[in-house]
Amino acid sequence: MGFRNTWKKYFALFTIFFLFISTVLGFSWFQPKPAYASIVPKIRGDLGSDTTVTPDTVTVQEQSTGHSVGIEEAIQTASQYALSHNQLSEWEAIGLARAGQAVPASYLESIEREVAAAKGQYRKVTDYERIALAVKAVGGDPTAIAGYNFIEKIYNNSRMTNQGLNGPIFALIALDCGDYKTPEDAQWNREKLIAYIVQHQYADGSWPLSPGAESNLDITAMALTSLAPYKNRPEVQTVVDKAVAYLSAQQNETGGYTFRFLGDVTEPSETTAQVIIALTANGIDPTSAAFTKSGKNLLHHLLSYRQSDGGFVHVAGGKTDRMATEQALQALVAYDLFTKGKSPLYRFAAQPSPPTSEKPPTEPGSPLPDGSTPPEGGTPPNTPVPVKKTITLSVIGDSQRGVILPAQSVELKEGDTAYTVLRRMLGNKVESRGSGATLYVEAIDGLGEFDRGPQSGWMYSVNGWFPNYSAGIYMLEDGDVVAWRYTLDLGKDLGAYFLADTYKDGTFSIPAHVENELNRIGLTPNNTQPISKVATTTVVLNAAERMDARQAEQIKQSLANHTVSLQQSVSAAVESVIKDNMDEVQLIVPAQALSKTTSLTITEQMVQRPELVSGIYDFGPDGTKFNKSIYIMIKIPIETEQLHALVLAWLDEQKNEWIPIPAVLDAKTGIIIGKVDHFTKFAVIDRSKVEKTAQSIPSLDVEIESLCKRILANASDGNLTEWGAFALARAGRKLPPGYLASIEKMLREKNGQFRKVTDYERIALAVKAAGGNPASIGGYNLIEKIYNHEHMTIQGTNGPIFALLAFDSGKYEIPNHARWTRNTLIDWLVQQQNPNGGFPLVKGEESNVDITAMAITALSSYLEKKDVKQAVDKAVQWLSEVQLKNGGYKLFGDENSESVSQVIIALASVGIDPKDARFVKEEGDVVTSLFRFKQADGGYAHFIGQPADKMATEQALMALVAYDRFLTGKEKLYQITETQAQATFDTDTTPMRFVDEGAISDWAMAAVYQAYEKGLMESVSEVEQRFAPKQAMTRAQLTVLLMKLRNEMPAVEAKQVFMDVTPENWYYGYVMKAREKGIVQGVTPSSFQPEQIVSRQEMAVMIAKAFGLSPALKQASFRDNDRAFRQTLPYIQAVREQKIMVGADDAFYPDVPVTREMAAVVAIKLYEKMNK
Repeated sequence: MGFRNTWKKYFALFTIFFLFISTVLGFSWFQPKPAYASIVPKIRGDLGSDTTVTPDTVTVQEQSTGHSVGIEEAIQTASQYALSHNQLSEWEAIGLARAGQAVPASYLESIEREVAAAKGQYRKVTDYERIALAVKAVGGDPTAIAGYNFIEKIYNNSRMTNQGLNGPIFALIALDCGDYKTPEDAQWNREKLIAYIVQHQYADGSWPLSPGAESNLDITAMALTSLAPYKNRPEVQTVVDKAVAYLSAQQNETGGYTFRFLGDVTEPSETTAQVIIALTANGIDPTSAAFTKSGKNLLHHLLSYRQSDGGFVHVAGGKTDRMATEQALQALVAYDLFTKGKSPLYRFAAQPSPPTSEKPPTEPGSPLPDGSTPPEGGTPPNTPVPVKKTITLSVIGDSQRGVILPAQSVELKEGDTAYTVLRRMLGNKVESRGSGATLYVEAIDGLGEFDRGPQSGWMYSVNGWFPNYSAGIYMLEDGDVVAWRYTLDLGKDLGAYFLADTYKDGTFSIPAHVENELNRIGLTPNNTQPISKVATTTVVLNAAERMDARQAEQIKQSLANHTVSLQQSVSAAVESVIKDNMDEVQLIVPAQALSKTTSLTITEQMVQRPELVSGIYDFGPDGTKFNKSIYIMIKIPIETEQLHALVLAWLDEQKNEWIPIPAVLDAKTGIIIGKVDHFTKFAVIDRSKVEKTAQSIPSLDVEIESLCKRILANASDGNLTEWGAFALARAGRKLPPGYLASIEKMLREKNGQFRKVTDYERIALAVKAAGGNPASIGGYNLIEKIYNHEHMTIQGTNGPIFALLAFDSGKYEIPNHARWTRNTLIDWLVQQQNPNGGFPLVKGEESNVDITAMAITALSSYLEKKDVKQAVDKAVQWLSEVQLKNGGYKLFGDENSESVSQVIIALASVGIDPKDARFVKEEGDVVTSLFRFKQADGGYAHFIGQPADKMATEQALMALVAYDRFLTGKEKLYQITETQAQATFDTDTTPMRFVDEGAISDWAMAAVYQAYEKGLMESVSEVEQRFAPKQAMTRAQLTVLLMKLRNEMPAVEAKQVFMDVTPENWYYGYVMKAREKGIVQGVTPSSFQPEQIVSRQEMAVMIAKAFGLSPALKQASFRDNDRAFRQTLPYIQAVREQKIMVGADDAFYPDVPVTREMAAVVAIKLYEKMNK
């Protein structure tokens, strides 16, 4: 389907993850210091004093007022801030409870309601852990939350390590918060959890988020917290001592900790908060000398983030942040408990008091706000009884990004869809294209489709169901739970192929007279005859009492605002009833109708066909056969006088025919019940409106003209897609005035930067077809952007396929030094082919009809190459073999029009008539199959039974134009070399400048721009031209730079060696190639540490190895040799002798990190040496 999302795929700088995780790109440069003994609970507000003091001795002055704030006041005001929200988060509740503040009784009640609504089922173990901790903290019982035992859900959780160290850490904390016991047969007990945490500590004392990843300060602190109750064990004490030493060594002179992310260096308050919690849990004073740098200790640092409203900011200079505040509150409470000799923050054994049922006071100066409003939390869904309509919205990324938007209540406004509420809550953090049925969410908060591989992207679910159509047309209802989730494999990891909501079983007895009528009709439940060949299908009851027009309208309106989406596990042993809450659809499955317990689903589809009286309901699993007949009941408004014309039927999608089943209609209630023996798509239709005339194939000229008019009419609002423009131009039609100007404007607005290579390719093809020059439009060379794109294969075979098509659209010359040339693209693409002849999206996966067809199209200009000809012949044969008997094709199990369109384009491109005998089957050929998707309004549907779809229509036009060009002997669809009227537009010749040019050192300025122009280094931003000259280079970045300088192609097919360098990483192929060439090795056999900052001495080693530099002298003669590792000195001398790295003032500064501007200067020196 071309670039179509066939499955409808759809933080602040970063988002602290669910259980306080912030991804810290730290480095193991520090050696562990001697272990610290546990310090008695004594604080030192002044390092020079030995006087025992109270917590408020540690103070900070508010910059705005000069007011001196102590610990207790900070706790009080942070509590006020927490309680100012309508609903508490779990972490706020814990902080408040441990601070001795009153937590409203409604909080525990809200948790109970949320758990009951979720039926005690959560996807992540951290959900159970977080809720269990909060419930215990406020006086509840985690072993009996709405009847569910969350402690058992934790120790028997099969997904304990899916979130890395996070799960085991908080499992141990949850088990110890009330000294809960675990049975002998538990999947996880304390010993297993301790062992797991201990064994994943790094040698420097730190822990990562997941095994093999970089050290993470937050995780290190949290691991330390979890192990605190066990520090008397010798093996644990050693681990704790190393971690304490690590945290002390990593502390900055400011008293805080550094976080590095995409070139930005910050000091988040949350990390400091976590370290305070960890130290106090282990009996260590956060204000001790070990944690005081330049007179600033951890408490000083944390309090420096406090704002006048009592809240805390995430980073200095920011605004009050709720998550930063709840973590600061917990840290301050932990310190307060420590100084008073009380149990640590998460030890609730002595916390029996339940939440108060009293409203917090409202008098002036009261520390708490009015408690009449039910509490609102950052994580639990909405639980208060709302006055206005609301839905619950959450946004969760992958395991690296975590929670972007915790579940929260959102007011439901008129016309709200699953997209509009997302956009309203996150604003410009949501990147999308299209509108309505074509709306597609590309990225949320910087995490976009394909960022984690060719099958990754965003999907949405409503009440647990993942719709297979755009969020732009999913109308929400009061109480809906909308969840946006990031998938790694087309939704399989999210369970997107299954529905989530279940309904209780019931019983139903078919009245004897109804059963008799069903049997009397003479139509069997397994009928396969189309409606045109069946006379009697429906018996009508209560015809004299049929509903009136007003009743019919009421039913129609209520059903119009209701969408059926059901799932229920049905036992073979008992009768089961599945129905929605409005009785729109009911399914009765008699006992023994199934051979085994099966999960059954009913999904209503949004379809408009003239004959439909009801929605189309997809009963699944599709194709399920029953041992005995089942009964389907559907409620409809009765608006016709011809009651016997109302038929309950299933849709034969292969033939686009309705197949009736025996049915009884109650004209009084509008309920029709039918009897059938299998699952598929069912609906109630008016047989009088079914079109009986066989669909004939229209003239190609007439059909092309009709489609062009439709696309142009729909583009009148300026919403013409690139594929629409391409199709129109190739059909010889004029595009709307200003089309190319709009492309130029868009390119300038985006500074010529796009997330995906396919964006460049698609735009280049449209520009060329429209008469423009993709090598020079808006001041950008799109062809160069393609052939030098470093993420060419991140979208699988899509990128190389359309790169070839873009290159060949105008026979553009590609320089030999380009990252990707025609030959490298062809060779790479041919190597992806499966043994059966088909091409996959990702090598090794199953063959894909669309990808195979597009690969044929891309290779069609190179049939003179023997290997290409063989590959194309095999691919054509495979397409013939998998063609359906009606001439169509399936993708992911569904027959669709875009696959047919792509096959027509492919066959025409290699000179094969789509009506070739190989592509004519029993019931049709590939061309007649395409016309089966044509709708009454002239558009083409994606699936049969669905309304016309914009992208399906565009691709149908492209297919018909390709076929017409084949029949008339014109050049191929993507071969745009004939004379065309050229668009006139002003080319922007202003040279590109980096927005942060002022930060680039004078000595590096020229080299920076040369490195950019030669494709050696790129902008660090996708939204603007930013070089970040002072940003430190990482191991991965330097490796890629050196491989580019050597003109090495990335080894994208290499077997994965390092746990932290995966095929999804943009630098994977280059790292593997560098390892293959002996230029780089892992820090350990299984870890490369790609994000570790590179020092100058390390850069010297990598350059010398990459370019085979051998030093004449065995030792460098810099005055700071003693600062370098002995083994690096020969390499340092080698780069000095070649005048590649010469240092300054007779010093090399070996331990200084390499910045991007330094790397640019060195890169240009190397480039010039290689090209002499």
